[in-house]
Amino acid sequence: MVTDAVIKRSGSTSLCLYCIKALPPALTRDQVASEELQTCIPRIQTLRSDDPDAYLLCRYLLRTRTPALQTLKLLGETGPVERVVEPLGDLSPIRHLTAFSWQPSPGLIWLNGLRELNLAHLSRLNTEIILVLSACTSLESLYVQCGGLRAVGDLQDAPSQVTLPCLQTMDLAFESDDSAVNLIQRLAVPQILRTSLYITRATLNLDLYVADYCAFMSLPGERCIQPPNVA
Repeated sequence: MVTDAVIKRSGSTSLCLYCIKALPPALTRDQVASEELQTCIPRIQTLRSDDPDAYLLCRYLLRTRTPALQTLKLLGETGPVERVVEPLGDLSPIRHLTAFSWQPSPGLIWLNGLRELNLAHLSRLNTEIILVLSACTSLESLYVQCGGLRAVGDLQDAPSQVTLPCLQTMDLAFESDDSAVNLIQRLAVPQILRTSLYITRATLNLDLYVADYCAFMSLPGERCIQPPNVA
């Protein structure tokens, strides 16, 4: 538990906050709202959580302005029940974002300042994810891992091209080639240095995607592609 003495000793220096699963006692939202931790939020430079039980708490903390925040790694709730979460505040200084089992909302101004974006354990590819990527025009590193029974959602309103002019490394992992192709055929990455694509679900007709995979392999730089494993 963060104590007033620890915060006072830190002076005005930047702070790193870690939420580690199974380390009691757990902080509740009411404790954070009423205790000293709330006062040090503006000095947090790094916030990392691998505890899904702390997800709503971290979202609550991030409503406060965080002018020092550079790195955010946050594990979302893993249960089947979807609950209303606190909207994220102004995270304009953030440069590195890792989101497990959740995704930022499109239209957030601070997305265009991100240098690194990791989106993992997404249930499916949808319009919102593509809009988020479209907003990340300063990205240098991208990782997307997406799977589930419904690998592709409604993409009717998704932009036909996503231009990432600064992107240098890209790692993509999908359950099906259908979802993979729906993303890679939209990407324009002129400065790419290294790319990898992994697909785990077998397809009945790989010929349908040959042109898209050939286009992916024609990207500049080092490339790696692992097609579906066909039994």
